[in-house]
Amino acid sequence: MAMRAGSQRIMSDKSSTIRNKLTRSFSGVAGRFYAGIAAGIVALIALAIFGSVTISTVLTEQKKTELKHLVETAVSIVADFETRSKRGEMSEDEAKKRASDTLRVLRYGGSEYFFIQDYQTVMLMHPFSKTLEGKDNSAVKDANGVAFLKEIGNVGRTGGGFVAYLFPKPNQPEPLPKLSYATNFNKWGWVIGSGVYIDDLAYCLTEECSRHGWSLPHLHAPGKPQGSAGTEP
Repeated sequence: MAMRAGSQRIMSDKSSTIRNKLTRSFSGVAGRFYAGIAAGIVALIALAIFGSVTISTVLTEQKKTELKHLVETAVSIVADFETRSKRGEMSEDEAKKRASDTLRVLRYGGSEYFFIQDYQTVMLMHPFSKTLEGKDNSAVKDANGVAFLKEIGNVGRTGGGFVAYLFPKPNQPEPLPKLSYATNFNKWGWVIGSGVYIDDLAYCLTEECSRHGWSLPHLHAPGKPQGSAGTEP
């Protein structure tokens, strides 16, 4: 009986050892399995975010290229009037007036437009805000306190560049991201520019992230912009 009991204890100990080994082995495999899943999820998240940011960057650069080309086209129109005045076809004052009037009625993308400032941030032509014309607008700021008209004048005067800022669309209180490009026409001391809203790019980015089950915060600024609504370039 004693031998039988001892034999049973030995078998029980062996079974316990085997179970422990199997448990550890299974735990190790399961751990590696779930670790692999976690790593895969992290990789997918990173890929989704990186891919979305890449798409947003490409769309932004495309928008910049188009905007710069349009403003350069407007400058070429002004340059043509200046050349005609030099040839004696009209006085310089008449050439300036005709160039300004031509840009005043030009539209693209449905309702986008051009504007003209001088080197002191005085608005010379704005098709939708005649109240700005003839005034120094260097103190006009967006919802974040950016003196965007002054910045537009600075980059335009020094050879061309982009300015990003926030401003509400007509009849909409929430400020939205907008991008302007401006460059100079040195012969007349003009800064010629145009701006487009880029909230559609943020929408594209949000949609792309949503496909992967992620969301991004909307770009916005608290409070209302300083200055009069509807006076932005």
